[in-house]
Amino acid sequence: MPGECTGVTGREFGLGTGGEVARGGMGAILRATDLSIERTVAMKIALKHAVTNEVILRRFTQETKFHFGMTIDDTLRIVLLKAN
Repeated sequence: MPGECTGVTGREFGLGTGGEVARGGMGAILRATDLSIERTVAMKIALKHAVTNEVILRRFTQETKFHFGMTIDDTLRIVLLKAN
């Protein structure tokens, strides 16, 4: 089903995941905990239909990389991008 998340648990990236915060057409934002520093963070993951469509996955990745450079107040900064 296109709306479902991939089977990513976050543990493979040192994160404990909580509930879903937001969802868009390509991905979802989950509340997570960085286990190494015990800090609440956000984890952006691609939805299942995005990882099976090369064009959508490329766009999702480009969007995420674009957000790496953002340093606007009151926004989350991306500090890690991983792909399986």
